[in-house]
Amino acid sequence: DAQAEKLGLKPKGGTAWSHGFLNQKFWHPLSYRNQERLFKAEQEEETRKTRNEEAKKEFEERAEFFKNTELLSQADRDNLRNRQQLS
Repeated sequence: DAQAEKLGLKPKGGTAWSHGFLNQKFWHPLSYRNQERLFKAEQEEETRKTRNEEAKKEFEERAEFFKNTELLSQADRDNLRNRQQLS
């Protein structure tokens, strides 16, 4: 402060250099377009995770079904598959 006064510079309140223009740049992370892209990417990632979890669960259920039906006789297996196809 003392050096600024010696040089004749006076601090001005409220006229600080603003970074607001950076938000308008395409590369800035806080620009509206980048925030929108980030939101869409997060939503797509969430739906992809959900789909993968559902597919994994369905695969495990079917694997368990086939594991259990291995021990049945052929006639019982056919009967069970026919009932499952109807439902």
